Amino acid sequence: MARLDRLVWAAQYTFSLGPFHLGVRFSDGDLASAMARSLSARLVHDVIAPANYSILLPEGKQAGVLYRGYQSMVRTGDTTRLVWATMRHLASHVDEPSELALGLDAVVRGDQAVLAPRGIATMPRLLSKGMQEKGYQFLDAPWIDLNLERGELRVAEPGLGWDLEPMRGWMYGDPQLPPVEPGVYRLAGMVLEAPRSTLPRSSLFWVPQTLRRARNLKSYGPQRAIDELLNLLDRVPVRAAGGGIRELAAAVTGLFDGLDD
Repeated sequence: MARLDRLVWAAQYTFSLGPFHLGVRFSDGDLASAMARSLSARLVHDVIAPANYSILLPEGKQAGVLYRGYQSMVRTGDTTRLVWATMRHLASHVDEPSELALGLDAVVRGDQAVLAPRGIATMPRLLSKGMQEKGYQFLDAPWIDLNLERGELRVAEPGLGWDLEPMRGWMYGDPQLPPVEPGVYRLAGMVLEAPRSTLPRSSLFWVPQTLRRARNLKSYGPQRAIDELLNLLDRVPVRAAGGGIRELAAAVTGLFDGLDD
């Protein structure tokens, strides 16, 4: 039995999301009840699905965590961020991408965004809190929609048809920073995983690194994606990060700092 299964879970519900029946379990019964009411149109009463997602609320100095299966997707002490992350992950089973969907995360400040590996969402609690206090927001979505030609990140409202009212006590109590609002954000740079010692001069190195994370490459058009990505890489800075989560955070904030110079 996995360590996660040995924890005490207060409740579990099954939701109909796209073609799937997905189980979501909660460490807090009140949060479980609120989310069941919020997503009542998708609640399934006669099916017990496996625990595809697990939501562990922050407690004391322990961060809250959103798990997909047994993999931690988001780690935070901010309940607002945890709830929004859950909704964005659940919505990924319903929403169809409007652009090229990449399996990366994004950090937003103002009207600009920097793409980063998914590991950015699971950084230690104090490190993420420090970034949020400086105005950085985490998108916390499993897929990001990127308009390669225009160099824009498109953020949509989670398409779950959810009722916000039951969740207000959990989402707007005292958030460290409001969630990323739906809209269009200009891409200010990309941080990708690679040791600095192997950082190439050519943008061609980053094309397979990036497109292998695409969700809808076939329908988008592989050649179109290659051409547009190469053009984008000539216009925005790319940094390599391969030394751990702190180096990753430094690379992201360094790109934003370069915009202020």
